[in-house]
Amino acid sequence: MKSTGVFAPARLSSERLPQKHLLPIGDSCIFDICCRKMEELAVRGIPSYVLICEDELFSIARRYPHITIVERNPETADADGPANFIYKDIAAESQETHLMFLNPCLIFLKVDTVVRTVETFNSMANDYGTSIKRFQNWVLNERMEPLCHMDCARLSTKEIEPLYEIANAFHLFNRENFIKDGMVLKDGFHGFLIEDSAECVDIDTRDDFEFAKWKYEHGGAW
Repeated sequence: MKSTGVFAPARLSSERLPQKHLLPIGDSCIFDICCRKMEELAVRGIPSYVLICEDELFSIARRYPHITIVERNPETADADGPANFIYKDIAAESQETHLMFLNPCLIFLKVDTVVRTVETFNSMANDYGTSIKRFQNWVLNERMEPLCHMDCARLSTKEIEPLYEIANAFHLFNRENFIKDGMVLKDGFHGFLIEDSAECVDIDTRDDFEFAKWKYEHGGAW
């Protein structure tokens, strides 16, 4: 029977925004916001893991009794790949047939979105899935040639057939296959559309953080 566990990896050695998981947002921080969601997922019956190795992250995760804490090899936190090395500890620890990688830096991603995705994925035959968001605008190549129809008289994007881009909120994959080949996505994967673009705000840089902090502290909390 198909089952999916959700895991959120975190580390303090990010190069673009050092120790971003501990940066303060409201009365919390990025990693604590993630742990709150993981706790709610666990309470709602979805196996939930955090994959960490630093003491500061352990002290936060231990506040949440329903989360399973998986201690990662520190070498995996700084590795560039392959993915089945970076996430080898969660692949070995979990018992579910499938795993969902959950990006901990999307602080506005809703728990209901994750629950709905996992429940739908568990009912499907697909072994792979990912988050997608709608992109509806003109696209040009490097020669400034349109790759879709442009009505230059109306300057309207309403009639453009939408495209879809990877949202990098989550990926779902077969655990046993992943251990062998390290592939998070394969041909035939299912795209799970995130309708609310605000849920896809990803904190990678200082500017990302300042915007997310402002939004969170002015009523945009998940």
